[in-house]
Order: sequence, then structure tokens, then C-alpha cells
Amino acid sequence: MSTKISTRPKPAEAVGLPPGAGRALTTVAIFSLLMVTCPFLLYYSSYEGYLDPLYAITVGIPAPEGRAVASAIFAVLGVNLVVGCFIFVAFREVIEPDKPAAKPQPQVKKDN
Repeated sequence: MSTKISTRPKPAEAVGLPPGAGRALTTVAIFSLLMVTCPFLLYYSSYEGYLDPLYAITVGIPAPEGRAVASAIFAVLGVNLVVGCFIFVAFREVIEPDKPAAKPQPQVKKDN
């Protein structure tokens, strides 16, 4: 009698991502990019005076010595808006549930 013992390990099974993971990662990547670029763009545009027409309509054009503070406040409000939009989109994201396997129909025997 010869018993053969296999010393080779079983091949690893591929670990797949859960359903909807690609879309979720794309959403996170887009909003991460927005959270980085939005404050810089808002700060620069406010500090350089590109948003003066908006300031004129709302709170008034800031003085030159207070322009940095107004620009920083505007940048913080912008990033908070991006975070709020991310939370809104993340809660509305729908993941399709796994489809249940079709159950075989039991065969009914007819009495003749």
C-alpha cells in the first residue's frame, strides 16, 4: 500500500471586489480630487479679485488687508460644500444585491 501525500498547496482563489466597488472607488477618487483642488482655486480666485463681483452683490468687496481672511473663509466653505456633496452622493449610491440562484421547481407526481 502506498499512500501519496501531496505537499503542493492548493492554488489561491482570486479575491474579487464586492459588487459596486468600482463605482464607489471612482466616486471617492473624484471627490478627493475636488477636495484638494477646490480650496486652492477658491482661495486664489478670491485673493486675486476674480470673485469681487460676487462679493459686491453679497457682503461687499473686502479691504486689501482683510482679503486673505475672506479668501480663507471662502475656501473653507468650498471644501465643506464638497464634503457635503460627497456625503449626499454616497448615501444615494445603490449597490445591486446579489441575484439569488433560481430554485429548482419540485416535480409534482400526479396520481392516475
